[in-house]
Amino acid sequence: MSHPSLASTTPTTSPPPSLSLHFILGPPCAGKSTLAAHVTATKPSLTHISVGALLRALASRGENAAQTSSEDDDYVTGLIPDTVDCDPSYVISGALPTSTQNEASVSVDLPTVDTETFAQIRDASAGNTLLDTGAMARVLHATLSHPALVSSASSILLDGFPRSVTQLPVFSERISHLWTPSRATVVLVLKVSRGEARRRFHGRAREGDEFEARFEAYEESIGDIVDMFRGLGVTVVQVGEEENVGMREVVDAACRKLREVEGWEDVGGGVAGGNVGGDE
Repeated sequence: MSHPSLASTTPTTSPPPSLSLHFILGPPCAGKSTLAAHVTATKPSLTHISVGALLRALASRGENAAQTSSEDDDYVTGLIPDTVDCDPSYVISGALPTSTQNEASVSVDLPTVDTETFAQIRDASAGNTLLDTGAMARVLHATLSHPALVSSASSILLDGFPRSVTQLPVFSERISHLWTPSRATVVLVLKVSRGEARRRFHGRAREGDEFEARFEAYEESIGDIVDMFRGLGVTVVQVGEEENVGMREVVDAACRKLREVEGWEDVGGGVAGGNVGGDE
């Protein structure tokens, strides 16, 4: 397998890796962003980045994507409401907003992307297809390298990444100066029945979104992605279909399993949380 050269973006003198990265994976409407909102509400230094929301925001802003955030770019992430049909959908119109309920929240602008990368993001968004592996790595490298994240967020929760087996190794190499996978890295995998996910999907479908194609693509790739993560020596936590019959149920099951993970109580600290994007 050949990958784009990474030499031009890797510093010749690299500081020790400084980011603690964790991941949430699941098919459409599995509860990823609902769970992320709940988890980050209890962790003052855990910042949630929704990769899907990030790419849609970039597609709408273009190659001049680095903007100054405004009050309109912020949203408040609450705890799980009494009745939730599907994951909350957040509108992003510029900067990556952060939860205003967390005093430690970080305001981070959208990363600037080059013309080629923007064209790839725009085409993937228009065609509802996976973004090119190299372009995805460039976007996440620019996002995670932001000084505000490196200096202010000791832990980051990536929601909805990787989506293919080719994305993880290229991403890992690209940010090797910032992150080294280890047992302390937690990968949370949410399973959900097709019928339950479809029911939730129809309550929130975005224009041009396609449930069946996305669900099939996820099912075809998730086994290999999990195997690849395990090969890196990280901790994989899975929530089964029988535990994901509603938003409250998946949150309860995932949090119970996370509490059993050695070292999880030290991730992100205490009783509040930050959030950057979120939609699935």
